[in-house]
Amino acid sequence: MRTILFIFLTVFLFPLYLRAQEVGLHAQIIEDEVYFDPKDTIHLPHFGQNEILDLILNITMSKQRNASKGSSVGALVDDIPFHIPVRIWVYHNDDGDNQALSEADAYALLDSVNRRYAESNTGIQFYLKCNITHVFSTRFNSVNNDLEFLAMTHAFRDPYALNWHLANATSGWVGMANLPWNPVGAPFSFVVECDGALTSNRVNTTVHEIGHTLGLLHTHDNGRGLFGSYNGDAANCFQESVSRTRTQGIGCAFSYGKKCEVNGDFLCDTEAAPNRKNVNDGYMLVDAHCNYTGGGVDNWGDAWSPQTRNYMAYVNPRTCRNEFTWGQIAVMHMAIMLYMNDNSRPWYNLSSIKLSGTVYSGENEFHNVPQRIEVAHGNDTYTINSGATVSLHAGESIILKPGFHAQAGSNFSATVGPLTGCSTITPYNIVRGDGSYSLPAGSLTQEDIEECLSIITKALNREYVKTGIEYEESMYLDSFINDA
Repeated sequence: MRTILFIFLTVFLFPLYLRAQEVGLHAQIIEDEVYFDPKDTIHLPHFGQNEILDLILNITMSKQRNASKGSSVGALVDDIPFHIPVRIWVYHNDDGDNQALSEADAYALLDSVNRRYAESNTGIQFYLKCNITHVFSTRFNSVNNDLEFLAMTHAFRDPYALNWHLANATSGWVGMANLPWNPVGAPFSFVVECDGALTSNRVNTTVHEIGHTLGLLHTHDNGRGLFGSYNGDAANCFQESVSRTRTQGIGCAFSYGKKCEVNGDFLCDTEAAPNRKNVNDGYMLVDAHCNYTGGGVDNWGDAWSPQTRNYMAYVNPRTCRNEFTWGQIAVMHMAIMLYMNDNSRPWYNLSSIKLSGTVYSGENEFHNVPQRIEVAHGNDTYTINSGATVSLHAGESIILKPGFHAQAGSNFSATVGPLTGCSTITPYNIVRGDGSYSLPAGSLTQEDIEECLSIITKALNREYVKTGIEYEESMYLDSFINDA
């Protein structure tokens, strides 16, 4: 019965919604629309319990939170909690015309995005896992609708990377992204319209789309409302109020919680935002200094004062956007640890690795990483027994510390130089027969990650909520996002 209902919703209701959306696109070009099923709140650990965001940040960002925002991209690799592998897909027409972006600009886009994530002190950096991939497809180089986007992200996808699709043109929006728990679309995938040129607006749109792939909604979204509805239009029980302490009224669902935790974008440290309908270009109205001038009040008479600098807000010029809040950073960290894994083996933080333990006779290890390999880091040892084989390749450097030992009869090789292919890169940590493993370089230990996952698991079970919540099983319909 559930299968029949899913087919009915997909075949009949979903196309109707697409047509309704497209009617409005003749009047304005929009950034993106969030297709967030209200039932998908079961995937948000912080829903109704924002206190866990601090618990996560105290583990992942303890050093960074004591410093001012504005980290240097050149900071030591060990000071960054998360290093995310990226696949960049550059689209052309079938005949090679209308290239979305040059390779030089694609590399520049990656550098610019990294700088913005560093300047907002997110603790997240991105590295190119493989050479840039060129796709010759007129169909996908001009993405016409949401279903085409879904087809694109399934046809061209690396399951162990964040997939950046750079197309020449889109229809009615300039970006679209899949939310990380979405089983209909390929997770960790987004598309940005480039039109052959790299601009600051396209950089900011890419930053914005990555936020969606890591679980962030727009600041103006009505997360528990109907598809495409806005916080400013919501009824009392569904509106995130300007007040950060106002709670749900009697008769509302989730009456135990603050409105900013159970409505809107579910984050109390992003100020409540109304919508983007009060202006003629599809964006929040601001002055030359990016101050909000759109006016209006919430349902309780308090004047809207949204964050115009937030990357997940709709602001034009998009260059106004230059920050994430700490709560948004915590949400992205949780999405990385929850979803960037294969059978609980993480595939993030593999730009550089540290090796320790023993490789026994008959065991084989092959580690290829884009940056560096440190063997026998600290006071640890790394021993290759006779009859074992270890091959190392790093894009930048391999460091053999005093604790490294290759016994007679072992087979060990180490090379440094540019990576030439994708299939050779380690998809996740190798766990050996004795339980030892290769450790990604970064500020998080294995114990840190396990502690975070324990907090997240308890939160998903609503153990931090005083009043129990019953959730319906989600249909996972329309868990993807269109952006401008």
